[in-house]
Amino acid sequence: MKNDQTGDQPRDPRHVYSNPYNPYIDPILTLISYLIVTPACDNCTALFPGSDQYNWYSKYLHKLLRKKKDNKQ
Repeated sequence: MKNDQTGDQPRDPRHVYSNPYNPYIDPILTLISYLIVTPACDNCTALFPGSDQYNWYSKYLHKLLRKKKDNKQ
C-alpha cells in the first residue's frame, strides 16, 4: 500500500511466486543470483546496501528510459 511505506501495518499479505516459464522475470531466481554475486558483509543489517533504494531505482529507471528514447530518435 502507498500509505504504508515502512510495512508497519501488515493488513494485506504479499506473495511472491516463481515463474518457471520465463526465468528473466523470476523474482526468486533474481534474488538468488544477486546473493551469489554480492560479497557478504559482516556488519550489514539490510539485504541491499544503501539507505534510499526507492530513489536509487527511480533514478536508474529514468536514466534507462531516457537512453532508450534517445536511441529511437
